[in-house]
Amino acid sequence: MLEDGLAPTKVTFLNLLDACISISSLEHGKLMHACISGCGLASDLALANALINMYGKCGSPEHARFVFEKMLERDVVSWTSMISVCAQHGLHKEAIKLFEEMQTKGVKPNRVTVLSVLGACASPAALAQGKLFHQYLVRNGFNYDSAVGNALINMYAKCGSLEDACSLFKKLAKRDVVSWNTLIAMYNQHGHADAALEAFRKMQSIGVLPDKITLLSLFEACASLAALEEGTSIHASFFDKQQLKLDSTMATALLNMYGKCGSLEDSRCIFNSLAERDVVSWNSMIVTYAQHGYGLLGLQLFSMMQDGYLEPDNITFIAVLSACSHSGLVQEGIHYFASMKMYHKFIPTMRHYGCMVDLFCRAGELGEAECVITNMPFEPDAAIRMMLLSACRLHGDVERGNRAALNLLELDPKNGAPYLVMSNLYAAAGLWDKVAKLSELMIAENVDRQSGCSIVYVKNKKHVFVVRDSFHPQKKAIYAEVERLSRLTKQAGYVPDLNLELHNTEEEQKEKLLLSHSEKLAIAFALISTPSKTTIRIIKNLRVCGDCHSFLKVLSKIVGREVVIRDASRFHHFKDGLCSCGDYW
Repeated sequence: MLEDGLAPTKVTFLNLLDACISISSLEHGKLMHACISGCGLASDLALANALINMYGKCGSPEHARFVFEKMLERDVVSWTSMISVCAQHGLHKEAIKLFEEMQTKGVKPNRVTVLSVLGACASPAALAQGKLFHQYLVRNGFNYDSAVGNALINMYAKCGSLEDACSLFKKLAKRDVVSWNTLIAMYNQHGHADAALEAFRKMQSIGVLPDKITLLSLFEACASLAALEEGTSIHASFFDKQQLKLDSTMATALLNMYGKCGSLEDSRCIFNSLAERDVVSWNSMIVTYAQHGYGLLGLQLFSMMQDGYLEPDNITFIAVLSACSHSGLVQEGIHYFASMKMYHKFIPTMRHYGCMVDLFCRAGELGEAECVITNMPFEPDAAIRMMLLSACRLHGDVERGNRAALNLLELDPKNGAPYLVMSNLYAAAGLWDKVAKLSELMIAENVDRQSGCSIVYVKNKKHVFVVRDSFHPQKKAIYAEVERLSRLTKQAGYVPDLNLELHNTEEEQKEKLLLSHSEKLAIAFALISTPSKTTIRIIKNLRVCGDCHSFLKVLSKIVGREVVIRDASRFHHFKDGLCSCGDYW
């Protein structure tokens, strides 16, 4: 156009700024800004507003603010655009301050302004401001529609005020699919996956059809709960029966859902069905193999990915290092960590170093793990230090465990996990006086104790068991089944590991305590409540103990069933007397 001698107009530049946004090119945006100034159009209100929008969407709130401050005239679009840019980039205080300044200038906000301010208030630190803004809307009789109502619900949800969000949801005159999506996402974000699925059932009962966002949230909820039956049902209902299109994002969500529900076969089936696989799909499948104890298959997949000339990203190496860690492939893990830096030029993050610590901890190389922690280029977080402490408990290293626990408690003195792990470590070493002192300290410091529990779903109903559980309505039948299984497994070679019952009691009492572990109760209930030959799936919030692991290997051969347990660390597939982890977890 320029070569033909035609001068660009205001409309030309508005279209060009849209083009810069579409390709996220800040460089081209700056060039257009220079051309606008060169053509004497810098003072045009519409162009200035478009420049603010372009800079915000191309990642430069500083340039957007520069344009805003230089404007001689500002309308509601100018203020709203600048508030929106601040909200998008996490500059919440600046956004709220701009709204207050806008009011002092006598500029009346519109619907888009309101949505932008609510977006700025959607963080825990801004709850007070969000409530004040909500009151402002009520006082000024702002006739907010479903979009504003949904934004208010989202704001309260992101601020952590679930009660306010639910109360507002109930008051909405009209609840569209976005309203329900916001509610379901809120429950997921705050760890209430059961409530998310219940909200979906209510949504269906009143005839609101789910969209892609709904389904993504539902698969996330099913993955969190390991609710395989419900996840499979949703998959079949909306993709097989209604023939919705399974795009890459949805396929990856399904792949993750099946993987976290313990169905490795379904995960691989989804992966194989993909016509095109992006790096996210490959990463998800490698992580799934790692979690299920098939690290070598994960590494084979990584080689296939590279053979297809697909460049790995940072997440890929987390997946690869996890595959090495979960399968005891120490030398391979060291190799991939080095190649990540040397050949792929990635700077390792905290998560990559965490994988290396986990790799050495699982292999019992605690000195190497401690060395990695000491030489990390940044301060290790609590999760990494907890890996070392847990490994010290597993390998009976009291001295190193003491150091790890002290470091952890400096980060979070009220965290009960270090106290409990150290208590178990002392008990295993026979240091009962230290166990007693630690228990007294926990009471004095009012430290929360995390209780172990196991969950099993039967006919889509959730059943939760704790150690020595006495609440289940079928407790008599469950304990009778546990006794029966104990006799059968002992006859088949199972020997209770009394060293793992960390109470200072007689051996007979220790054996009874071992039999009342939540995993055994959940398994017993599943066996008397489900048809023979069906796979049993259990979720445990802590790591499976060594005695239950030995018990389940023998049991799987006796009853002829596969037992899949998802614990806090990984998946265990017990079948024909063996476990997929190879006794390495």
